[in-house]
Amino acid sequence: MNTLEILDTIASDTKRKFKESVLEKHKNDPTLRKAFWAAYNPELTFWIAAHPQVTDYAGTMTLVTASDEILVNLATRKITGHAGIEFYREVLSSLNEDDAQVLRLIIDRDLRCGVQIPTINKIWKNLIPTYDIMLAGKEPKHLQFPDVVVQTKFDGVRCIVTHGLDGNIEMRTRNGSLITCLELMYDDFRTTIDAGDTWDGELVCYDKNDIPLPRKVSNGIANKAIRGTIDEKEAQMVRFAPWDIVDKSQTLTYDKRLQSLYINLHRARQSGVKKVIQVQTTKVEILADVEKLFEEALARGEEGVIAKNLKGKWEPKRSKNLCKFKAEETADLVVVDWEPGQGKYEGQLGALVCETSDGKVRVNVGSGFSDEQRRYITKDNSVDKIVEIKYNAKITKKTGGADSLYLPRFVGFRVDKNQADSSEEIK
Repeated sequence: MNTLEILDTIASDTKRKFKESVLEKHKNDPTLRKAFWAAYNPELTFWIAAHPQVTDYAGTMTLVTASDEILVNLATRKITGHAGIEFYREVLSSLNEDDAQVLRLIIDRDLRCGVQIPTINKIWKNLIPTYDIMLAGKEPKHLQFPDVVVQTKFDGVRCIVTHGLDGNIEMRTRNGSLITCLELMYDDFRTTIDAGDTWDGELVCYDKNDIPLPRKVSNGIANKAIRGTIDEKEAQMVRFAPWDIVDKSQTLTYDKRLQSLYINLHRARQSGVKKVIQVQTTKVEILADVEKLFEEALARGEEGVIAKNLKGKWEPKRSKNLCKFKAEETADLVVVDWEPGQGKYEGQLGALVCETSDGKVRVNVGSGFSDEQRRYITKDNSVDKIVEIKYNAKITKKTGGADSLYLPRFVGFRVDKNQADSSEEIK
């Protein structure tokens, strides 16, 4: 079997165990391994927005060689612009037709076979680099009053910004993918973030009067930045709202990290920085104070709040030192199938079948879509994608099989993520 045939076989069944069995059978295939590495490595960017048209395929180059040529010449920006597109066209035309299709999937960063990064790294240990970030838990019992602060929960797009010792700025999504089209923010980052430091926060968008845009509009613009399709006017709306300084030594408590962050933010404001904004932070004494701030946030139409232990240290996992308070639960799941609609929606989307990364929670999501979304969300552009789902409760199956979610509603696609939540992360 060639690489495309293997990928088609993997995609033919939505069950995770089936996909693992096919990958295990072909794990010693170097071409397949290279395809997964190149497609899902977040450290790579190919700088290609669209595939050039190719009608004739010579079949004189292997897929591994073609991948290497793309990595050496396009990922490093050795060849750019029109020359880069022409170079890519020449590489495609040197392959056979099946291998050319696989190379297009690699460039798209999606092999369209429903395999998540944990599965890839299970078959080929540590093949895909992962980026550890600190995530919030959901248990208030771990909050250590009175040393607790509460912050506004921005419902934006997670972003990690590093100011290199060489002066370079690097912006990454929560899965490590580079954001490369917000250069107009770089000077503000250099003024605000000390060289050598990494700040964690979210991208949110404001209008020309500095009023926050609605969540869907804001996240739509931020997602364009991730895809590289944002225009200059939209880029002007983007702000970075940081709440932490990444401390990989895991020695500094949050009060120390927060103090350093706010000193830098104050200095930056004095220097005219506008694209890095401060997250509202309130010291609280008891749980009732947190609940009061939570209710006030909901009354303002916000999603909720995050409570944090001031003596907590940074850790690269879901931390008990952070607790999020939200009116509804949300989960990021992978779409494994698409079901057609009936009646009014015949021929359009009826429901998306979604799963956790380990396949232990599976749910049909048939609500939350607008009529426009039901028309444009197809099987081709939804399967294998990560979607955010709101739900009211987790339903545990007592008779075996996958658990489910009560009242699931579609929120949107998560282009900043390429890994679904696990069942353990679903409350």
